[in-house]
Amino acid sequence: MTYDVLLSGGTIVDGTGKGGFIADVGIAGDRIVAVEPKLSSKEAHQVVDARGLVVCPGFIDHHTHYDAQVLWDPMITCSSWHGVTSIIMGNCGVGLAPCKPADREALVGDLVNVEGMSLDVLQRGVQWSWESVEEYLQAISAKGVGVNVGFMVPLSPLRQYVLGEESKERAATEKEIAQLRSLFRAAMDAGAFGFSTTVLPQHLGFQGRPLPCRLASRDELRALAGVLKELKRGSIEIALTRSPGILSDEEFDILTFLLMHSERPVTWLGLLQKPEAPPDAWKEALNRVVPLFDRGYLPLGQVPCHYKSARFSLKRPFIFGNFDCWKVVFDRPLAEQRQLYASQEFRTAFRDEMRQPRLFTGQWNNMSVFTVNKSELHPLLEKSIETLARERGKDPVDLFFDLALTDDLNMQFLYEFGHVNKDMLTHPHTLIGLSDGGAHADMRCEAGYSTYLLGTVVREKNMLPLEEAIRRLTSVPAQVFGVPLRGTVAPGMIADLVVFDPDKVSCGKQEAVNDFPGGGLRYIEKSTGITQTIVNGKILYANGESQNVLPGRVLRANVEQ
Repeated sequence: MTYDVLLSGGTIVDGTGKGGFIADVGIAGDRIVAVEPKLSSKEAHQVVDARGLVVCPGFIDHHTHYDAQVLWDPMITCSSWHGVTSIIMGNCGVGLAPCKPADREALVGDLVNVEGMSLDVLQRGVQWSWESVEEYLQAISAKGVGVNVGFMVPLSPLRQYVLGEESKERAATEKEIAQLRSLFRAAMDAGAFGFSTTVLPQHLGFQGRPLPCRLASRDELRALAGVLKELKRGSIEIALTRSPGILSDEEFDILTFLLMHSERPVTWLGLLQKPEAPPDAWKEALNRVVPLFDRGYLPLGQVPCHYKSARFSLKRPFIFGNFDCWKVVFDRPLAEQRQLYASQEFRTAFRDEMRQPRLFTGQWNNMSVFTVNKSELHPLLEKSIETLARERGKDPVDLFFDLALTDDLNMQFLYEFGHVNKDMLTHPHTLIGLSDGGAHADMRCEAGYSTYLLGTVVREKNMLPLEEAIRRLTSVPAQVFGVPLRGTVAPGMIADLVVFDPDKVSCGKQEAVNDFPGGGLRYIEKSTGITQTIVNGKILYANGESQNVLPGRVLRANVEQ
């Protein structure tokens, strides 16, 4: 048999979790056609020597926000640098489709506030040409992509499309629910993988108003979930827990509601160990969902594979979006923001609200100075607000605002709000991911979670076996989200593959670059140890070098392609 590409002599870790074995992988067109020892290289157009290397399925990053970036960056970096061959975007209820021309500013504003994207970059980089989900997917396909792209229908654009500006103020009427259902069904027919939403109060949209999806009624959610139940495919993603790792009665009720009315997988954010919480606090959340698994439902808590943090400035203070007193700050001119932050009235209101359950409730020991603009402030870097306040004999709230004002609100802060451990990563009811690829790009980057998992978590910390880590990156998300013909190395499967050195694979440190539209800033993470990334049978990267091809596809959940 003739092979377009032959991967010779590698250790096959096939994505099922079973032990690795040495074999060759023959690729013809976009398919794996043989996985056997000692295939004939004479029949191969290209041979890759994989001896001493691991050959595994391409990684599937199920939690990204590349909805805008995919339109100007067809290689979808940084994810593609880390062995990711398929992404799913449209998460957390925000995105760019469907969208009427009159609503474009609002949808962009939602991305700025919720996902920390730069307004200038979005205005320069997004060239609108669509209204429906199908037209959006066609626009992406026409530009070409390096990796495969799947789409969850974000509920905010969907509600904005039907209810207009009132989507931020009220629930839908019976007639509007019928329209929402019809639009969602059309999106699913176009190949969408389900829908996403959020109930988090810190997720504020354009002009500091609630995201439209946060106003969705149970009748609306029932109608959309019912579409998935009828089709018997698709999933739901929901940003659910106000306090990471803690599942309240109200949140558990929403989760159960979505599971019962969709009978499909529901992945929820987020499962973390808060630094100030008891060591096993997160287990209580998982213990609550065990009976749901026993009843045949699939509620999977999303966990990152490293600590979770938020990097922000007071120009875009998204982590305080669930504070009523902060709503007046969003999308305001710099002069107005400075005036508010200097106000004792504003500071007092902030102190008062910190007494209520929030993502941030005054953990100044976990809040540090990350970057500064003025050189004289460099000695503050990496010091916590608590430490600096103690050194200076000042109240932490006052010091926090005073420091930001001294740096003209350019100072960036780092807030570490959650950690993970071995039990979280290996628990059968969790889903590893939560990279947020494409979001908060000018503040942080965690798109390299796959190489971090393989290099740091597996090799250095020995927290889980290599075979299990690869299963969690490949066949598990493929099965949960219904990604067709991907996730395992076997004849007949699509040839999305990664070849890497298990002794060298790793995720690099975050670096600042200015390669977004208009010279916009973003942070990146590079990888080492990945020798080949293959997408749909074509080598996308070889030894870190782009092969100048765009073999990716817009994935359609209802089509095997």
